[in-house]
Amino acid sequence: MDSAEPLKKSQEEIKNSKDFSPLGELLQHWNKLLSPHATNALDQLYGLNVWQDQRDTQQTLINDAYLSHVSAKKDPVELWFGLCETILASAKDITQKSLAEAKWNAQDHKRNEFITNQIECLFQPTNFFWSNRDAIETAIETKGRSIQKGFSFLSEDLSRGTLNLSPKKAFTIGENIAQTNGHVVFKNNLVELIQYEPKTKNVKTNPILIVPPFINKFYILDLQESNSLVQHLVSQGLTVFMISWKNPKTEDGHLTWNDYAADGVLSTIDTIFDIYPKNKLNVTGYCIGGTLAAMCTAILSDAKKEKISSLTLLNTLIDFSDVGEISNFISEEFVQHLNNTIGKNGIFPGSVMSMVFSALRPKELIWNYIESTYLKGAEPTPFDFLHWNADNTNVPGPLLFWYLKEMYLNNNLRRKGHLSGVGESVDLSTISCPCFVVASRRDHIVPWQTAYKSTGLLNDDCKFILASGGHVAGIIPPQNNTGKETHYAKTTDGKSRKNIQDWINESLPEKGSWWAYWTKWLKKNSGGSTSRRKNVGNKRFKPIAQAPGEYVKH
Repeated sequence: MDSAEPLKKSQEEIKNSKDFSPLGELLQHWNKLLSPHATNALDQLYGLNVWQDQRDTQQTLINDAYLSHVSAKKDPVELWFGLCETILASAKDITQKSLAEAKWNAQDHKRNEFITNQIECLFQPTNFFWSNRDAIETAIETKGRSIQKGFSFLSEDLSRGTLNLSPKKAFTIGENIAQTNGHVVFKNNLVELIQYEPKTKNVKTNPILIVPPFINKFYILDLQESNSLVQHLVSQGLTVFMISWKNPKTEDGHLTWNDYAADGVLSTIDTIFDIYPKNKLNVTGYCIGGTLAAMCTAILSDAKKEKISSLTLLNTLIDFSDVGEISNFISEEFVQHLNNTIGKNGIFPGSVMSMVFSALRPKELIWNYIESTYLKGAEPTPFDFLHWNADNTNVPGPLLFWYLKEMYLNNNLRRKGHLSGVGESVDLSTISCPCFVVASRRDHIVPWQTAYKSTGLLNDDCKFILASGGHVAGIIPPQNNTGKETHYAKTTDGKSRKNIQDWINESLPEKGSWWAYWTKWLKKNSGGSTSRRKNVGNKRFKPIAQAPGEYVKH
């Protein structure tokens, strides 16, 4: 068979693609540019009508850069890097103008801006070995060992399917992270429920259940002693329960949102009420765990609702009217594609989910790593946040399809009676317990202005604070860090206002972490004090294993 046949076939497939017209048009440009039959790659690209009037300008840029360096009699090394920078700038300009010429509708305007930003980050001289001065100098100084190490790191990441932003061996679950004392007291096919041992002789009567996101491991809330929210709570005389989600495998590909509600949140609430039958319960949810916790609280029976002492939402969306940059990956076409492929049964890989979130911060989470690790051969610095970030989990296809459709596309959780959970109609206004909403100023996953809208969907007894930091750092700053980078804002009474501008006008900055303020509020909703129990669990729910359990390790 002619060696050109595969290429010709691929060109035809790209040319005839109708799925994503603007992206398809851009791919056609690149496909033509990269053709091995090109006598002049730039000529091919300029041959397109959309670039005909730009050809002389682009060529002049490169020629002028060359002539200016020669006329100045600059060092050949400087000449080389100058040309590299000019070529990359020209390539960036070509690609961005291609996007600008594409026929984007109003809905795709933000996506156009997002892709433009990705291109801006891509075409930086530091991202390529041949245009990165430091990488070349390092290779010379190490006699090529940095290149060898870089390829080794690249090989490891390719085999794992994710970027290893922190050395994998630097942290071990149960040893130097997720090390708070406790036991698993309940386990089913989806969750392990951990009950932690209090550090004080006396404890508050009402325990707290934490629902972490199931798209990550729970130990983001129990990292090292200095930044473990769990350790902070148990040291304050609170009895803490934590859900640890199973990382779903192929055999779990049928699981739905309702399964996670029923076998995850609702079953653990029932377990805690069995262990503490005469007590109320504080419920706290983080990220998508907060979305699930809010829905489950709303569909509880009236008798059980009366036993919910408080609800806290940490960087959580229950109104999806503006979801920020993540919307660039979510469209009706994409959601329908999910339904057609894994909507009935299948697994969405955690590595793909991780790269999606990393793409929201490409410089910090992708390109800086590529430069230092692949190009310079430097081993990543141990960092507990990034270790957790790389320890991703899979998501069942039916759950993901339903969640994106009902929440992101239709925004049905905020609408009374528009959503059904475990056979019950969902109405967030039926949540009558005191509520506490935490948002983070630089959160790129849950925009704080949208998180603020949660206060209008709950009840009048709702406090709101705005933490510094992003989606993770805004929630788990060390409590004893009182530097200017760690602060939060609140109104004098701590409550939200009907209008977000009123809240902004009345709010004042507070130094340090918000943990102390929230803990004080939490204690007010946790009943009186009593002697701590000698053992966790009870006769029915006996300790099964030491914390952090088994699910978190897989």
